[in-house]
Amino acid sequence: MIASFRRPKTDKHLTGIHSFLENFSDRNGWIERQGHYGNQWARDIDGKWHPIREARFTGDDIARRGYRLDYAGGVVGNDFFLRNGGFFADTVKLDSRFTRPSDERPEPEIAVDKLDGVFAGLE
Repeated sequence: MIASFRRPKTDKHLTGIHSFLENFSDRNGWIERQGHYGNQWARDIDGKWHPIREARFTGDDIARRGYRLDYAGGVVGNDFFLRNGGFFADTVKLDSRFTRPSDERPEPEIAVDKLDGVFAGLE
């Protein structure tokens, strides 16, 4: 498990999942970066696991204004991917939606009840 979220002072549960690929140094814009995101799951309040199979590709203000055009995202194999930098030309339209194929990866086996209190004091 990578993350567990508690949302105090609200009656809402998880409303979205976000992945990102950033370049914090403007001097590194010539270097291409890629991230692959696969085998992602979310657990509902009844304890049932659901694979994350759908994604929407968005961009920051720099992409939306057209200051940089070397960004892309989509599906490769069974994973989502994000790509930016390197001055490539095969961009992807912002707000495009993607669905990754089903695969045979099993749902997570995590003893969530044993993790209670692990993150105490970090809220």
